[in-house]
Amino acid sequence: MQEESNNTTPVPPHALTKYWTALGEFVHRFAESERILQVALWMYARTDPQVSAVVFSGVRIDQGKKWINSMRQAKKMPPDPALQAALSQLGMINDARNRI
Repeated sequence: MQEESNNTTPVPPHALTKYWTALGEFVHRFAESERILQVALWMYARTDPQVSAVVFSGVRIDQGKKWINSMRQAKKMPPDPALQAALSQLGMINDARNRI
């Protein structure tokens, strides 16, 4: 009697290593992006770093983008195409991450 196949193909160890390495790098870089967004929030808010760390603790990408844009509008700052492009790209990466 022949064993029934479960239709899965074994994944070579080197492919798994590449996968986990790429995933780890993505997670690391995403966390770094969130940290940089935090620093940008602190700069726009012009608050003491200790206060900023408390006030903006746990702010996610979407909320951080909204607050940066709101602070820029409140200060009547001119549009910054480079900043908007960076925030837009970060938003797309965040959306992709949320779908994983």
